[in-house]
Amino acid sequence: MPSGSAPRAYPTGMEAGRSWKQQARTASAERSVSWKIFCWRQRMKNKIWDVVQPVLFFFLCIIAVTAVGMSIASFALNINIMNYQALTEKVRALPLYLSASYYALVMILMRKAFQADQMRFGYGSCRWKAWQVLLAVLAVAAAGFLWSSVLTGSGLENVFRYYRINAAGAFDGQKAVPLILATVILGPPAEEMIFRGMVYRRARAYWGTKKALLLSSVLFGVYHGNMIQFLYAVVIGLMLGWIYEKSGSLKVSIAAHMCVNLLAVFL
Repeated sequence: MPSGSAPRAYPTGMEAGRSWKQQARTASAERSVSWKIFCWRQRMKNKIWDVVQPVLFFFLCIIAVTAVGMSIASFALNINIMNYQALTEKVRALPLYLSASYYALVMILMRKAFQADQMRFGYGSCRWKAWQVLLAVLAVAAAGFLWSSVLTGSGLENVFRYYRINAAGAFDGQKAVPLILATVILGPPAEEMIFRGMVYRRARAYWGTKKALLLSSVLFGVYHGNMIQFLYAVVIGLMLGWIYEKSGSLKVSIAAHMCVNLLAVFL
C-alpha cells in the first residue's frame, strides 16, 4: 500500500445486500413504468382504431363502388375509364348513382356492426317531444343554410376552384329523382349511422362528450373531401352531434341532416 493512502473500504455483507435490493427495486420500478407506458399506448391505439374503423370502411366502400361503377360505365359506353369528364357528359347522373350505391352498400354491410354498438351503448329513445324535434330540425336546417351562404360569400370558391367544378357536377342540371335519392334519402341515414351512431358514440365512451363531438365532426368534414365542404361539414356535424346527444335519438339527427341536404340541393 502506498504511503499516505487510506485503506480501501469494502462493503460488508449487510451493505452489499441492501445495495443489491435497492438496484433490484429500481430495475423493477423501471420495468413497471415501461410496462404501464406500453399498455397505455396499446389501449390508445385500440381506442383510435375502434373510433376511425367505421370511417375507413366507409372510404373503402366508396373506392370499391366507384371503381366498379366507373368500369361498367367505361365498358358500356366504350370510353376510357380515366376520362371522367367524358363519362359524366354521357351519363350526367353517374356521380349520383355511384353515391346512392355506396350509401346503400355501407348501410347493408355495417348493419351488424351498428347493431352491436346499439347493444354496447344502448338503443336509446327520443327524450324530446314532437315540437322540440321539429324546432331542432328546422333550426339546424336554417343554420346550415346561413353557414353555407357565409362560405359562398366569403370568396373561398375562387381560392378552391375545384369545389366549384365538383359542386356543379354534383347538383347543376341533375334530374330530381337521382339527386333526392342520393343526397336526401340514402345519404343522411348512412352518414349518421357512421359518424354519429358509431364514431361519436365510441369516442364519447373513451374521451367524453366534448372531445367526441369535435372528433366526429372533424372526421365528418374530412370525409367530404375539400376545404369548403370541410368547413361546412364540421359546423353541421357539431350541430347534428349536439341534437343527437340531447335528444338521444339518431332519427332526429337523420331528419335534420335530410332537411339540411334538401335545402342545399334546392336553394
